[in-house]
Parts: sequence; C-alpha cells; structure tokens
Amino acid sequence: MPPIRSLFRALKHTKLVFADPARGLRITRQELLPTTLTPDRLARLLEASSNSATRLVLALVALHATSGTDLRNLVLADVLLTRRQLLIRRPHGRHVVHLDDTTDALLHAWLCYRHQRWPRTVNAHLLVTQQTASTTDPVSVDYVYRRFDPAGLTLRAVRADRILDEARESEDPVHLVCVFGISITTAMKYIHAAHPHRAGTVPR
Repeated sequence: MPPIRSLFRALKHTKLVFADPARGLRITRQELLPTTLTPDRLARLLEASSNSATRLVLALVALHATSGTDLRNLVLADVLLTRRQLLIRRPHGRHVVHLDDTTDALLHAWLCYRHQRWPRTVNAHLLVTQQTASTTDPVSVDYVYRRFDPAGLTLRAVRADRILDEARESEDPVHLVCVFGISITTAMKYIHAAHPHRAGTVPR
C-alpha cells in the first residue's frame, strides 16, 4: 500500500499540526484519545462527497481506524452523545471511540439527516439506506467499502495507514491497543512496520 502510506505525509505538507483532544484534560481512567486531524487536514477525504453518511464513514476510518465490520454493526444505542463516544462491540470485547470535534459534528449531521429522512424506521443500526430503512438489517458490505471509491482509496488501506501513522508517533504497542482496540499481535506488527530498526520477531 505504498501510495496510501503517503496519505498522512502529503497532508502534513499543509504545515498544519495535529490537534490532540486530550491535551489539557485529566482522565481518571486509563483511556487514551487518538491523535486526530484538524478539519482542514481531513478535507481531502471529506470533499469527495457531500453525503452525510459517507463523510461520517470517512472520518471514523481516517481518524479512528474503525473497521468495515464495526461500521456495519454500530447501532444507535452505541452512540453516547453526551460523552462524545461510540461504543464498538466486538467478539473479544468492547472498544470505546472518543470522538474529536470533526467526527462529533459529522455524527450529529448524519443523525439529523437520518431522522429527517426516515423518521419511522425501525432499523436500530446507525447507518441505514433506502434499502435497509424498512428492515432491521445492517447496510451491505459494499455500501461501506464503496464510500471510499470517489477518493480513489480503500477502507482497509486508509485504516491501516491511520494505525501506521500512530505507530510512527509511538513505539508502545499498548498505546495502539488502547487507542484502536486492536490485538497486541496486530499492534506489534504495526510497531515493527513503523520502526523496522526494532529487534525481535513479530508475533504470529
């Protein structure tokens, strides 16, 4: 994925800095907020569409490395608006996504549109379409992954690039586990990819 790997580096040429939502905050529990992009630095992805659902998907993947499966499985009960959090339920446990200003605004925009467009839908999933609004099914796999087509990107590549970018900033695999909810094995692979000078064998 060499072309995608340069995505964050290309954005850095704008000479804008990362905005850390955790700066100046005291957190009582061991919760780490991800380093996020300012709205200007995310614009290259978001400008590809004016669709509120697409923009939310792009932000959740590009900023928080949310997977396609996570996106399809999210339900309204997982949206904790007052806490600015999303609760992602996975087979091996739960992961809390702490929303930055950009993603939080896009989430509110999508929820408003969703309510206006399908006020009587019984579908509890966060993402719904014309086809799923009259059912209880999640959106299709293609729907989620094709959100990236207009930008010439893929969900998997953008997600991997986001985790890799964070790994470049930190050589601590536990940090990646806390920020993205990935396994320690996966975190170590990203650490080794970002810092090939590190000795040792990457766990299988």
